[in-house]
Amino acid sequence: MLVNPRPWCCIGDFNVVIGAHECKSSTLPVRLPIEEFKHFIEVGNLISLPTRGVDFTWSNRRRGVALTEKKLDISLCNEDWFHAWNQVSCCSFPRLSSDHHPIMLCSSSSDFIRKSTFRFHKMWLHNLDCKRVVSEAWRIVVHGCPMFVLSHEPRMLKKDLRHWNIHVFGDVHQRVKNAYNAVEVIQMCINESGLDAELLNQENMAQNDLLQALMVEETFWMEKAILNWHLHGDMNTSFFHKVTKIR
Repeated sequence: MLVNPRPWCCIGDFNVVIGAHECKSSTLPVRLPIEEFKHFIEVGNLISLPTRGVDFTWSNRRRGVALTEKKLDISLCNEDWFHAWNQVSCCSFPRLSSDHHPIMLCSSSSDFIRKSTFRFHKMWLHNLDCKRVVSEAWRIVVHGCPMFVLSHEPRMLKKDLRHWNIHVFGDVHQRVKNAYNAVEVIQMCINESGLDAELLNQENMAQNDLLQALMVEETFWMEKAILNWHLHGDMNTSFFHKVTKIR
């Protein structure tokens, strides 16, 4: 199969399931078509979008043990499709005269602003200045009854951390891009000018900055995807990014 490098997706009735969990019947589905379909998805580096709504999109409409239901209608897309759109989702609708539930793929690039609840991000702990912000916020003396003090101090800390996150910690993804560019510029200078002790020192510092930025970004996507980290040291940023977009 020739992999298309551009964003693309395919939606419809594939007449095959990905596994036995997508079939409700008195008999198990044939294994060979399942293996061939899974191979097709893996070779094309495709993603099967979760479909909101019914569990099975096709039914033979029979009763009792003769009833067979399958998830035949799905949406497949490549990773570039996720990068091209801010929001991607798939949902099913009630069926009428057909034995299939119609499904709809929605892809939107619109940015809607919503007020998010405050969360303490683990990636902040990579920055030593975070402890200073927390320490200074808790040292402020608040006068009032114990319940007022108990409720007021966390609000002050949230406000300080929000300001610090925007004006000091900054955009983690932009930091990675800047670190990549810095390493690239220095390595181009080394390639053109030859080995130089000063340039090698600058390259070493730039690479350390890049590794630190990647570590922070990795922590961000780990937390964003709400997954337990079992692959210590394995840089799976794209995986967590993909899972987050699917969620």
